Amino acid sequence: HILFNSDDTWQGIEFKNTSEDNQLIGCGFINCDYSALTIDNSNVIVNGCNFYDNHTNTQPASIKVIESDQVFIGYNYFSNNSSYASTGGIGTENSIVNIFNNVFVNNESLLYGSLIIKEGSYAYVLNNTFANNDAQYEFYVSSSDLEMFNSIVLKDNSEIFFAYNSNVSVEYSCVTGGYAGTGNIDEDPIFEDPSEGSGNDYNGLLASWFLQEGSPCIDTGNPDPVFYDMEDPENPGNPLYPAMGTLINDMGAYGGSGYATTGSEENNIPAAIGNIIDVYPNPFNPSTSIALQLTAEDQNHPVDLSVYNLKGQLVRTIVRSEIITDNTFIWDGKANDGSNVASGIYFARLKTTSGITSQKMLLVK
Repeated sequence: HILFNSDDTWQGIEFKNTSEDNQLIGCGFINCDYSALTIDNSNVIVNGCNFYDNHTNTQPASIKVIESDQVFIGYNYFSNNSSYASTGGIGTENSIVNIFNNVFVNNESLLYGSLIIKEGSYAYVLNNTFANNDAQYEFYVSSSDLEMFNSIVLKDNSEIFFAYNSNVSVEYSCVTGGYAGTGNIDEDPIFEDPSEGSGNDYNGLLASWFLQEGSPCIDTGNPDPVFYDMEDPENPGNPLYPAMGTLINDMGAYGGSGYATTGSEENNIPAAIGNIIDVYPNPFNPSTSIALQLTAEDQNHPVDLSVYNLKGQLVRTIVRSEIITDNTFIWDGKANDGSNVASGIYFARLKTTSGITSQKMLLVK
């Protein structure tokens, strides 16, 4: 756990032209006057970090991604950052980025509050919370593709996207002013203790962005089991996070299944307390081991074990309606037709007589 800060001005950290397995886990970036993190033609995982009080003029204040296609940004806080002519959050150029389970709050810009996706980029945005950011638009998408699922976008006005020559898809999300797409709603998400206003004058880091009981965002994300919320180990059958409903995905940063990037068996997060899927290594390249721990109820009964992509599409069938004696399986990163799948996030999904359990996996090439 490293805090990157300075009593004087500083210009951030840069990964440039490196194909190594670069990971930033549990770090803090504060008081930077350029992009706090620049990823240039490199593979980087950013997990559980805090980007706070970084301020720039023309660059993304938190993360800038250039010419990179192996970038995974998950479970981070982006709060009280500002950029006069760019964004307080993440900006990409000709890159592929996976952005999941992050909180973007109280950032500020003359133009774009949270995301700039441009110049042939592709962004997959899953289970994020965007709230109380002060900018003309929340997102800018230019000559790029953006797919958003299970997210919350709360803004004082209805200017959400500035999109040019781009494909933008939003589904199962709560968006101020509404947005066309399957499962979208326009409601107050009813956060537990949000900041009192928008922009840098209010500290988004000290607020609580969990959902209160009765929130319209509970159980209204994509209902496919691969997106299920993580279970509470002390109360099987109940989601892990407070005030949640069933296991159906909750919109926002605290919905969805558990995910581990440590590459350690001890630190992998099980997706359920009943049947457990343990993926090791995770992230992986080129193959990973999927170990199953079945309850007594499900032993000696047929099971299904499959791999799905982030869109909920079947990629690989590993076991179908079989009673298993060996509980460990290898996935070699190939689809059912024998082709190699692209880098990205996948779900191992186990179906038994008692229910469905899933676990995220990260393939990095």
